[in-house]
Amino acid sequence: MGLKENLLGAAKSAAAQAGKGIATGLNRADELGGDLRDYLLEKKDSPTLRKIGERMAKLGGLSVDGDDGPSPHEEAMAAAAAVAPPPTAAENSATDAAKGLGDPEIAAQIYGRDSCPWTGRAITLLNNAKVDFDYLQLDESENRHFENKLISETKQDTVPYVFLRGEFVGGYNELNEIVRVGRLDYRILSVDDKKAADASGKPSTTIAAR
Repeated sequence: MGLKENLLGAAKSAAAQAGKGIATGLNRADELGGDLRDYLLEKKDSPTLRKIGERMAKLGGLSVDGDDGPSPHEEAMAAAAAVAPPPTAAENSATDAAKGLGDPEIAAQIYGRDSCPWTGRAITLLNNAKVDFDYLQLDESENRHFENKLISETKQDTVPYVFLRGEFVGGYNELNEIVRVGRLDYRILSVDDKKAADASGKPSTTIAAR
């Protein structure tokens, strides 16, 4: 084989290698361009960027849906939501257990039963004192899971369960004693209001709102 043939063979081999590199580069550019196009199409809050994405899509021979259609990101989120099942009753119960049953953001809470006279008396005490409170009826089916948690958390097995600013104080008798000695107004103050009252040396008599 002569020198000319060798040079032609080398040139063809080099051209083939270069062609493969160019094809790989173009494929990668197309992949990156597709990612960029999808990102721009998601920019509904920026009409200018979205228009650029639509132009890229049209140049690539793709149809572009109107703004009413889901974006690739929205489709991915919808698919993830479809895979993840809604929380079960047991999971909801576990969440309640983790955060505790007393809520410091609420002036007073009563967990009780409509059929229990002591629950009714506790409610009357708070109503007479014009205290904003939450009442949870344990006999309702969706609330029954609270009872075991209440017993475990408070070491009390009778209703009502009374919380003041997230702190368990006991049942009706304990609440009645707090009212009798004039400490209810102080016990339902928020943490910041209690600090202010303690600093002033005399508890505020203002009824705390939720």
